[in-house]
Amino acid sequence: MTLIDKALADRLGVEYTGRSLDFISISGHVVRSMEAVILVFEVGGELLRYEALTVADIPGRVKEALSKVGVDDNIVVGLLTPERANLVPDTATRALRKTEGFILEAIMSTEP
Repeated sequence: MTLIDKALADRLGVEYTGRSLDFISISGHVVRSMEAVILVFEVGGELLRYEALTVADIPGRVKEALSKVGVDDNIVVGLLTPERANLVPDTATRALRKTEGFILEAIMSTEP
């Protein structure tokens, strides 16, 4: 799930669902966030409608770490967002690559 900073969420006018989520930040701290929905979200040239996001006050240490690697410190795109747009991270090119969607079939045993 994609994380955006609360100040950015306020400017964009996201709609909160009322669900709260906790996650561990890259600094190792637990961060409390609120689930929200944005009407349109663009990733890799694909427009996603009604995308679920998580909104939090991104800690200063995390913002510093993001800035050091040259990315926006107000947003961290989670893996679910590109997957929904049929995009996968290509580690060779360090870019998102379009792919066909796929479904994994889980076979469950009924034996104990």
